Amino acid sequence: MKNIIAAIDFSDVSETVIKHATEQASAFGAKLHLVHVWDPEVLVDSGYGAEPALAINVQDERLDSMRARVDEEVTRLRADGVDCDGAVLVGRPHKVIIEHGKESGVDLTVVGSHGHTALGSLLMGSCASALVRKACFPVLVVPSLEADEDRE
Repeated sequence: MKNIIAAIDFSDVSETVIKHATEQASAFGAKLHLVHVWDPEVLVDSGYGAEPALAINVQDERLDSMRARVDEEVTRLRADGVDCDGAVLVGRPHKVIIEHGKESGVDLTVVGSHGHTALGSLLMGSCASALVRKACFPVLVVPSLEADEDRE
């Protein structure tokens, strides 16, 4: 194993994703690619029809902020001796992660699951689920919560 992607979304599960991905990278002497994907195609209904959620200047500010957060995490990981780089990519998360994985020669992708109910996953979609179904490389899905028998 030479390349591992840790796909993070800055949610509570991101820390656990990084932990598991770092453990795998250390065990195999692999390079860790910390990746955050932003999908700016989210549309809102303004009352005049669907339109982009953010103006271009606001999108640029958000991207700069995301890049700064990824850079901070990469700096922290490197200080801990992890061979890693980071990227903020734009597009549909599962598609972009798969494409980036192919380009990077990824051997494993670590991604978090938010533990949506079956109905929630059906309505909202799931990046983790799409990666498991469509990726041509192994995907390690890290749960967001401790095991809970009540979760569906």
